[in-house]
Amino acid sequence: MFDIWIEKSFSKFSLNLKIKTNFKKVALFGPSGSGKSLSLKLISGFISPDKGYINIDNILFFDKDKKINLPPHKRKVGYVFQDFLLFPHMTVFENLKFFSKDISYLDYLIKLFEIKDILTKYPSEISGGQKQRVAIVRALSLHPKVLLLDEPFSALNEALREKFLYFLHDVFKKININVIFVSHNFEEVYSLCDYFVFLERGKVVFESSKENFLNNLNIKAAKLLNYPFLISLDKNIFLLKKDSILKTEKSQIFITLKVEDVYDFPDYKIIKGKILNSNVNLLDFDLKKLEIAFFKVKKDINLKDKITLGIRENCLIPIKTL
Repeated sequence: MFDIWIEKSFSKFSLNLKIKTNFKKVALFGPSGSGKSLSLKLISGFISPDKGYINIDNILFFDKDKKINLPPHKRKVGYVFQDFLLFPHMTVFENLKFFSKDISYLDYLIKLFEIKDILTKYPSEISGGQKQRVAIVRALSLHPKVLLLDEPFSALNEALREKFLYFLHDVFKKININVIFVSHNFEEVYSLCDYFVFLERGKVVFESSKENFLNNLNIKAAKLLNYPFLISLDKNIFLLKKDSILKTEKSQIFITLKVEDVYDFPDYKIIKGKILNSNVNLLDFDLKKLEIAFFKVKKDINLKDKITLGIRENCLIPIKTL
């Protein structure tokens, strides 16, 4: 359970963050400079808010009015930084043991994260993906009330990122823990989290559970995603590659859509609606690469219109729920 309202002002930037949800896996999503990483530093206690409160699972980390401000080491927060921050002069096991005194639980995490074979190696001798696993094990070994992940996939290539998405999803099924996951990658956010908070310039501009994401989507959130997309009401999101829209008779795929909402931008539209018909099973698509698309529609589109989109083969890309 997250019940957070905090404000922090600097000379050229102000943050106003509100999160209130019973979901355990929360995403902070937004562009660089929106206040995502700053939010984690405030929640962890490395920076103190100017006002507000931080309540996680009915434990008050901070409350300005009640004069409560637990230091970082008393908040039971597991923090995974972007650059992992492993001690270079210590082996992997020494890095882990330095923070955790619960050897039994540490052994469990070592097996769960499959890092037993690298325990005697130094950080310089292991890969980026292995460093990431070590950093998360180190954070979890403290028995934290909440795990803070700051762009955990930013140092990984595409293949490793996708592999670790699935791996981490399985881990969270086995470890019941609150998670706040910072990312500017929507695929990561949508795959791993149950509740989304979109930040722009220090302000929350959109929040929603995954279940209601499609119905709650607004123009501000669509702009932050930085690409238009076709949304079906069966809770699956599909992206279209650039220049993928063709005349129907020249396409290998067609989709007939009943338009329920249209967002107009200067050179493209975002269409929200119900898929009425298609010559393919949309759930069969399982492409590996996520590509940003521009969905350009020249003619006027009105609510309740039925339109047919012709799409070249391999141009339809789903964001799948793990």
